[in-house]
Amino acid sequence: MSILIRGVKMPTSCESCPCKTADAFGGLGCQATGYIPLRKVNQNRPDWCPLVPIAEPHGRLIDASEKIQVQMYDDMTEDYFSAEMTIDDLISHKDWVEADVPTIVPAEPEEEETK
Repeated sequence: MSILIRGVKMPTSCESCPCKTADAFGGLGCQATGYIPLRKVNQNRPDWCPLVPIAEPHGRLIDASEKIQVQMYDDMTEDYFSAEMTIDDLISHKDWVEADVPTIVPAEPEEEETK
């Protein structure tokens, strides 16, 4: 699971990161990774940093894989009908909607249910 912290800007280095933490022995670590010890405080954001920038301002961030009801028109019967599809499905029909929609936050793998 991931979190979004409103109002927190993307840090440019480990030094300015709110996920930087000190351990009981005075060492530094990264809470965002589950705790990777930092030998030194990185002056730039390291390649392994899991934080993802979200551009500002941005619109609503939605789950495009959720099913929605779409009213459609059938040219053959000259009648409207309702179809269930995902927003991704709707956008992927290039002849219906012309859109180049960027992925802001990539989908995460589904978590396995624990019994």
